[in-house]
Amino acid sequence: MAIDRMIVTQSPPVARRAAATRDAFSTRPPPRAWIVLIQLWFAAAALYYLVTGIEAILRWAPHALYADQWRQYVDYLSLPFPQNILHADNGHRLVLPNLIAWTELKGWQGNQWLQIAVGILSLLGTAALIAGICLRDRTAASWRRAAGAFAGVFAIFWLGNARTLTHSTELLHTSLPMLFLAIALHATLRATEPASASKSASPIPYLALALCAAALATFSFGYGMAVFVAILAALAARKAPRSQWLLCLAGLGLTLALYVLLPGGDGVRGMMTFAPLENVLTGARWLGAPFVELFKYLLEPDASGLVPGPLRGGIHRIATSAAVYFPNPSTATLPYAAFGAFGMLALIAASLRSALRREATAPMQALGLGIAWLGLTAAAIVSVSRLDYFRQFPNQIYANRYLPWPCLFWLGLALVALGNAKTKASLFTKATFAFTLLLPILAVPTQHGGSIFAQLVRGSIDNTAAGSEVGVIEKGASLGETQTDEFLRGIDLLKRNHVAQFATRAATRLGHPLPNAARVVADATLETRSIDDNAIGPPGTAVVVRLPTASADNPPQLLLLDAQRDVVGIVNRDARLQPPGYSGYARCHPCDGLRAAEDRDADPAGAIAHD
Repeated sequence: MAIDRMIVTQSPPVARRAAATRDAFSTRPPPRAWIVLIQLWFAAAALYYLVTGIEAILRWAPHALYADQWRQYVDYLSLPFPQNILHADNGHRLVLPNLIAWTELKGWQGNQWLQIAVGILSLLGTAALIAGICLRDRTAASWRRAAGAFAGVFAIFWLGNARTLTHSTELLHTSLPMLFLAIALHATLRATEPASASKSASPIPYLALALCAAALATFSFGYGMAVFVAILAALAARKAPRSQWLLCLAGLGLTLALYVLLPGGDGVRGMMTFAPLENVLTGARWLGAPFVELFKYLLEPDASGLVPGPLRGGIHRIATSAAVYFPNPSTATLPYAAFGAFGMLALIAASLRSALRREATAPMQALGLGIAWLGLTAAAIVSVSRLDYFRQFPNQIYANRYLPWPCLFWLGLALVALGNAKTKASLFTKATFAFTLLLPILAVPTQHGGSIFAQLVRGSIDNTAAGSEVGVIEKGASLGETQTDEFLRGIDLLKRNHVAQFATRAATRLGHPLPNAARVVADATLETRSIDDNAIGPPGTAVVVRLPTASADNPPQLLLLDAQRDVVGIVNRDARLQPPGYSGYARCHPCDGLRAAEDRDADPAGAIAHD
């Protein structure tokens, strides 16, 4: 009050200088050196998560079939083209991913590399578009723009999403809609720029691009139709004219009609279950999952081992106490629902503020609103289309294959907060920036844990792949997310057509003498277990092979030889084994004189051999 009285009594120039000094003191940005350090911090953190994420994809994504692929690849081979591309699968219209997988099947025998390459490029394109929009928005402070760019990279390459990132088909199902979302919102922002700043006098070409991207997202994965909602949210934030709204709604209506009316539409419509209160609760729990996954090392004693050595003891004690006093995080309603409810209310509040504002929302915030509304719409879709499934399997609400979509929701909210154009930052903006500043450190354990998870899953998949090639799998054995009936039904067809693991050089060696280029591993130790109840054929043998030293130079795969030097089995490196080793199967039963050999002439790009 004293300062205000002084300003009133001073001459106008002096009063203006005093007011400017007071405003600068109350909202003073960090010194230039700190701004540079913050920007470098976010740049280094973004590079770390990008590199480690891509490295995990390239190294641990399996090249053998897994989960729904055993059903999908049978459809690719059994149904005529284009029916095999257009048909609905599990309620989703996977036209574009199907086309990519079918092309890979025809051209490269389904070795998964085309899907992985398209997935990685799509993720990189998404991150680049989001970061570009954030960094170019001059209405927000530079350190907040850097935080927003990092948040975009983190949400995309965080290995809390390892289940989706490190599987070729799942990677396509998420990366393609993400890319089309980024393209659609980038085009929408261009369409709503002032005419004097736009490269095109008409916004229609950009809006048409946005709608085409939304349609492609819809036919890449079911949640992709939420891109239309993201466009509408961005149009609302940017105060777009009614004509653009009508054009977007027309595109949405046309796409939905095509989505439902194409063959197989009954399977799409029949999965909906409406129970409003339960739908909302399910959606809130679903949206809250990333935070629980992020801090799993504080909630589960086993996960505390991911924390670096000096902190591990204290974190383990915290996690042990949490396990005693808090409910099991894999099935509990809280704290997931609390996080999700907060996010829902925050998005509604931010959207209302944007709607009541007379001027158009700045690009970074408009981008965030679009992304967040896509995440909320995805939550609505999953809570309606999967409610019966979640009732039967409650822990699946938090399955890590869903995590990319809630991550986008929270990314959107972060961009809304960080893109605040006001000189004086709100508490929400300050809290978001502080959390984003600490996030690169807080998420290191889960980034490391995601890589370990990917290795373990890869070991399981490669073990099953060896069994499918050799023809030995114990009846009743767990195949992970692969359905046993789909696995058994697909083996003969996929083997005849030399698909994925059935196209590798190792598969062609089975039943033939050891090649001259191969080398018997004399110092290998073999452990065998008879499988009398073989689900595929006659009795066989499960085999574990260990070498004297575990080294990165060890081959990723070994052949198994009988006493006559014929190849009777395959073992693959398996991260689940401690001490390290190889797991697989042999056709012989019993296996006298069984030995391991390295095929030095193996195809380095083989479906299983590549590591």
